Amino acid sequence: MNRQIPRDSRFFILALLVLAMLFALPTFADSSATDWAALRADGDGFEQVVDPADAFFEQRLDTVALDKSSVLDQVHQLSHLVPVGDGKRLFVTEHFTLRSWLTFPRRSVLFLSGSAFRGNHHSIPVEGYDATSMVARRGFFAFTVDHLGVGESTRPEDGLEATFEANQEALEVLLRYIRFFRFVPRIDIIGAGYGGSLATQLAADPVRARSVVMSAMLYDQLQGGPLTDPAFVALLENSPDGYFFVPGEGSAIFLTEAPQAVRDYVFATQGGFYPTLNFLVAAYDLPFFDPGVARVPGLILFGENDIVVGPNGVDNLALDYGTDGALLISRPDAGHAPRTGSPEIAAWFWENVFEFLDPPH
Repeated sequence: MNRQIPRDSRFFILALLVLAMLFALPTFADSSATDWAALRADGDGFEQVVDPADAFFEQRLDTVALDKSSVLDQVHQLSHLVPVGDGKRLFVTEHFTLRSWLTFPRRSVLFLSGSAFRGNHHSIPVEGYDATSMVARRGFFAFTVDHLGVGESTRPEDGLEATFEANQEALEVLLRYIRFFRFVPRIDIIGAGYGGSLATQLAADPVRARSVVMSAMLYDQLQGGPLTDPAFVALLENSPDGYFFVPGEGSAIFLTEAPQAVRDYVFATQGGFYPTLNFLVAAYDLPFFDPGVARVPGLILFGENDIVVGPNGVDNLALDYGTDGALLISRPDAGHAPRTGSPEIAAWFWENVFEFLDPPH
């Protein structure tokens, strides 16, 4: 039976958090003055922003339940509306454990979704598919985000304003936000498709980015999918407001081996209107982004049974990434989106992700 944490235990937990922050100071004191100054400077522009974690520690700690898990490893969730300039805001969801606050140096993962997905696509409540909970239980702060024009983020009247460049600029602000409010030196970024393309651009900043993991990528080859259909591309181009409705079932082709509970969640949560540029950016000249700007380690997880780009569709992406290329790990029986494939393929995906994230970069 669940019960509330006794008052003395709450004080003990808060004391642990305070002590952990004090012991963490040498970690940053040992860093260069430039790094420390950059982290502090990342708070510029957020002076009026209220961190939702303040209310969590003032109120919600009273209702943290004790169950079979350790108190330190229970996953908690907070919602953020992050101002990114020009009146725009990104809707961000954070998952963490109390252990996340006690881990130093602090670690954080920012998840970036594909063209027709919201941030909560990374929080599928099924064992082996709940990325944010898996990451939080490893002591990270896990952040998901709705891109501009998507979900609960700012929705421009004209979807054509939600450009790749506008999203990149907004996410650059989000990196500063995470670093400043969570005291994270550098952030690991896990991106799928459109989100993976954006991740390569954020990777140009090695002060704030630590590494990049990419999957479901489209780079310089396109052999299947709706973007090969001229009628579909024309439909997107002729949208009167720059948005296109995508049903949740639209991604069914990438979920054929996933458990039914995964399919049900995706169908129920991912439908909605998305900016047409999320798709059109990849419908013309390829590649539409330059991975060569990256300056942090990169990993590409690829399914050779990819019906969108073919069995060698990311070979050049791996070669062109950064200055030394990205590590490419492929699996013959995986498809375009291995993270939402069969339980066996999803487990392979996460095994490689965590092996990549754990070593120091």
